[in-house]
Amino acid sequence: MSLMENRLTSFLVRQVIFRHPRLMLFLTKLSAPDEEADIQIAGAPLRVHKRQERSYWRAYRRIHETYLEELLELIISLATIVEPGDTFIDAGANVGMYSSTLSRLGYLFPTMRFYAIEPHPEAARRLRESVRGRNVTVLNLALADRKGRLQFREGTSTLTFSAVGGANDFTLPGTGTMVEASRLDDLDIVGDSIVLKLSVRGYEREVLVGASNLMASGRVKAIAVYCEPGDRDLPAELERQGYALFDARTLEPGKAEQMLAVRREWLRSAANGSMPADDT
Repeated sequence: MSLMENRLTSFLVRQVIFRHPRLMLFLTKLSAPDEEADIQIAGAPLRVHKRQERSYWRAYRRIHETYLEELLELIISLATIVEPGDTFIDAGANVGMYSSTLSRLGYLFPTMRFYAIEPHPEAARRLRESVRGRNVTVLNLALADRKGRLQFREGTSTLTFSAVGGANDFTLPGTGTMVEASRLDDLDIVGDSIVLKLSVRGYEREVLVGASNLMASGRVKAIAVYCEPGDRDLPAELERQGYALFDARTLEPGKAEQMLAVRREWLRSAANGSMPADDT
């Protein structure tokens, strides 16, 4: 359907249907079942009636089991723990879905800082446009366990641009691009309360090794990270370092593929209404 056809359809819907509630109700009865359903939108479980709450039902059907559904769940979970004065690091930022959304908090709390790190040069260029005018430092580089140059494979999209040694699904055999890499410890990150989000396509361990000093300092309040199914070492290591584990999509306690690790000391302090002490 062309743009002109879309506009014409939208105009007719507004003029004919939205202005005639009885017609709208009649059409809804034809298209929406008279029954309830348990759904989940942006990580929130909802009991809806498919007809009486049709907007929620329609939204659920459009985004269910899509990448957008997962993104919304993760962003909302991160937004619940990012506080005024925090620093948010978006590692593997792509074009800035996380950074563009969460950096809006900078309008309310100007002391907040945001870093968006993306290895793919074209995605990084678009990322800069996504966060233009925001308090976001954009870095076109890869994060690793060492400083130097890191080989990447091209993917079927910029979202699957992957470091060699990381995930190889949706990558193109025979492709290779060298990208400047740095340890997170070697970057001049400002802030003593950091929320770190990792989307690095199977290179999580290497990035965390490169952030070992930062984590040992107690400055990293929370980490959102993908954990391979069956990987017990990563959750155990995060727990050993003083983090409590949650499902990043629902905030339910425990290990999950999309995992949110939160410093126990911060959780205790937040529950008591006091500032976290340095537990190093």
